[in-house]
Amino acid sequence: MNAIVGMTAIAGAHIEDTQKVRDCLKKINTSSKHLLNLINEVLDMSKIESGKAILKKKAFDFAAFTRNLAAMFYGQAEKKQVRFQVLLGRSLAEAYVGDELKLNQILINLLGNAIKFTEPGGSVLLSVQEDKRSNKASELVFTVTDTGIGMEKSFLKKIFEPFEQDSQQRSNQGGSGLGLSIAEKYARMMNGGIEVDSAPGKGSTFVARIWLENDEAGERVKNFFVTLVDFQREGEGSY
Repeated sequence: MNAIVGMTAIAGAHIEDTQKVRDCLKKINTSSKHLLNLINEVLDMSKIESGKAILKKKAFDFAAFTRNLAAMFYGQAEKKQVRFQVLLGRSLAEAYVGDELKLNQILINLLGNAIKFTEPGGSVLLSVQEDKRSNKASELVFTVTDTGIGMEKSFLKKIFEPFEQDSQQRSNQGGSGLGLSIAEKYARMMNGGIEVDSAPGKGSTFVARIWLENDEAGERVKNFFVTLVDFQREGEGSY
């Protein structure tokens, strides 16, 4: 908010300087998006803590869900010169029943952090597997592995607490410290959870276990693929 107010004042004082005003507007736009994201995260956390966050159960196209997610982060990774890969297990179904939006929010947090804290030339891998399956539901395992800056072991015990950040290096990257806490709580609402393993300079691995109901009309995946030209196949089901 201070940045928005400050840049607005600077732009007003240099209204005839087109370049200066353009630069201020760019910074105002960036700060506004950050503020909006912070407000949304605070509201989400408030709903969770008050018990008003409710899971919606609806069948959704899991193949399309994965493609859309990959497309979203492929562009971010490419811009930062980070290699992004997706590995999909062949036992996955074409559709599941659950809260698609909250699942998407969990993975956006995990993948967003992975790319943010991985230096150019590094890599980020998203692996999706179906681990367990009953007559009514399946446990899906989403593993996000990066070669980024990593985290201190002492911080991992409190990583999912609200507003926690492990070091000056990571806090300088921005963020509210709420994203992982929200993701972990949503995962628990889906009868799962999130585990993490990390070390400074050696990257991080987040494993999210999520239970989704089976879609009785859905088929097992026969040709599950990500339609992104620059993804290179490195093995069966890997792009």
